[in-house]
Amino acid sequence: MNDTNQTVQLKRILCLVIALTALTVIIAACSGKSGADPASLRAPVVSGTDISDDLFSYQINIDGHTYTVPCSASDFLENGWDLRSDHDLAPGESENFGSMEKSNYSLHVGIYNAGTEKAKMSKCVVYDVTAHVTEIPKVILPGGLLFDQYTQRSDLISLYGQPDDIFDNNDSTSYQYGKDLDAAISFTLREPGTSETFNDSYVRITNSKTAVVETRPDYSDVAATDIADDLDSFQFAVDGQVFTVPFKVTELTEKGWELRGENGVLKPDYYAMGRVFGKGDAEIWSYIYNPTDREILYSEGVVARVELQFSHGFQYIILPGNFIFDKFTTVQEIIDQYGEPFEIKNGESSTTLSYKRGPYNIYQYIEFEIALDDGYLPPTHNRVTFVNFNTTAEPKGEGI
Repeated sequence: MNDTNQTVQLKRILCLVIALTALTVIIAACSGKSGADPASLRAPVVSGTDISDDLFSYQINIDGHTYTVPCSASDFLENGWDLRSDHDLAPGESENFGSMEKSNYSLHVGIYNAGTEKAKMSKCVVYDVTAHVTEIPKVILPGGLLFDQYTQRSDLISLYGQPDDIFDNNDSTSYQYGKDLDAAISFTLREPGTSETFNDSYVRITNSKTAVVETRPDYSDVAATDIADDLDSFQFAVDGQVFTVPFKVTELTEKGWELRGENGVLKPDYYAMGRVFGKGDAEIWSYIYNPTDREILYSEGVVARVELQFSHGFQYIILPGNFIFDKFTTVQEIIDQYGEPFEIKNGESSTTLSYKRGPYNIYQYIEFEIALDDGYLPPTHNRVTFVNFNTTAEPKGEGI
């Protein structure tokens, strides 16, 4: 082979190599893959926002606006966000699964009514914000952290130090800063999926303690009632009316309370659970009992169990001794008023005090559930339950 032919052949081989290389690059580009780590192509920390450097400022910058949690729901609405649902919340009630939308984005929020009157969610306080990287525009956190699909554990530690808790999940790891669940920032980082284009990491900022700062109303103008002094009377007063458990259903309905749901049939010595009486925004949860030897309608029965809780439209309830019971009532105030209970049970978010009466006391007792100050916004807060079937025989459970 002469020199000219060798030169031509080498040129052809070189052109073929170049073409194959170009084709490989094009294929890689079209497949969305690159030899470079996408996380290395962006800076994890950015500047130019008014956000604090302190993680526990509870701030988050979303779509160019900085919010400090807790804040008014209107702060979001004024920046173009809309509540998917804007229903009423009773005083002290929370909506833990609220959703806000803006264009094609969505944001998960917890909303709390810290007032003393019923209010729309849009008029209440946002105490919890959860932002998923797949559902929101640009998110920046304290110190200028750009929170996106490429955020890594090392980014968090370099800015905020070691987390207080780490939780390993099936497909993600959560890093929690702050030991109190009521005041914490939690990052959940997911591993990229098979498409290698994004992952569904999210950050959650909760600061409910500040949202729930309230003062007890002044009850000095509440008129005294003719209620008994002794808790054993099984009496309570709502809406200016005194009731003694058990009492006929008609005692409620004649005073404007409506039995909600069907007016079912009860067999003799049976009771129906969870029947609700409503009046305006207030609700009384009850068991209706049939103490007779014949079948009767609910409307003909007696209310043998009453549960009154403050997320159901009550500002206060008057109990024996003209004791004002509300969502601010403490365990010690109950004990000071009525003495030591038969039993005290301590739960994670509440303390239960049981005052049992009578020889067959499983169907005759008064019980208080008092929310703990450091509890995580229990939706019912404080509540009181009266149970008095006024029978020495065991009722036969629900029978309809």
